[in-house]
Amino acid sequence: MSLQNDVILKTQKLGDLLDINQNSKSDFNLNIPDYQRIYSWEEKNVIKLLDDIMDYTDRVYHLGSIILHRNSEQNKYNIVDGQQRLVTLSLLLLELNKDIHFPLLEAKFESNQAQDYIAYNKWLIKVYINNHETIKNKIENIKSNIQFSVLYINKGSIDLAYTFFSNENSKGKPLSDYNLLKAHHLRYIYIPDQAKHLAGRWDNIILESDNDNSDKDLGRTLGLYLFRLRKWMRKREWSNDEKFIVKTEFEAASIINDIPPFGEQFYYYESIQGG
Repeated sequence: MSLQNDVILKTQKLGDLLDINQNSKSDFNLNIPDYQRIYSWEEKNVIKLLDDIMDYTDRVYHLGSIILHRNSEQNKYNIVDGQQRLVTLSLLLLELNKDIHFPLLEAKFESNQAQDYIAYNKWLIKVYINNHETIKNKIENIKSNIQFSVLYINKGSIDLAYTFFSNENSKGKPLSDYNLLKAHHLRYIYIPDQAKHLAGRWDNIILESDNDNSDKDLGRTLGLYLFRLRKWMRKREWSNDEKFIVKTEFEAASIINDIPPFGEQFYYYESIQGG
């Protein structure tokens, strides 16, 4: 596959996108970056996808958009949007054919929660296949008839990928303000080990707080107390009906290298620097 332009949008079959027809690793392996939320598709999402495959894959079935950002150092494409669907489909195809090579499933899922979701969904898919034997005859249909609109960002910065990511409404589990905040701030951290460490801590906070549940620590602290404090100090109004108000409030200001992050003193209403 030759992708020369900075940004390309193309329709692509699942089999080609996952590169499962190759006997060796592709130059375009998919990778799950640290700024992504963990794999966390629940049973209802998996069953809905499997039911759709049973009903629709005898013809072309368009399964939304995928956003990929080229990591030139690793010669891979980071999955900016689409991880939940692609991992689940990979697990399904692996269960249908153990001999297929899946570069994506070679990724290290270091989060214990992500490993639990993968283990449970593998079992769930196995049970589904045993109860729906005809799906075993659909493997070629799944590879060729499931298609995506794939946006390849080849030479733009991660900021460009993030712009698409934060505005894209995936068909899977909706992104909360806190998932988007994680993605936004991690792009300013250039030390891989530090980004990995902070991504893990942030994932744990999100999981423990049920994403944006206002009764939990994360939602209560950022979404209620600090959010309102910052608005009151700036004498600004807000509407709770607006989407992603917390994400917008706590996004980062541009980093100025010659100025320390918060100077000598930080005030709660100030813009937050990246990372």
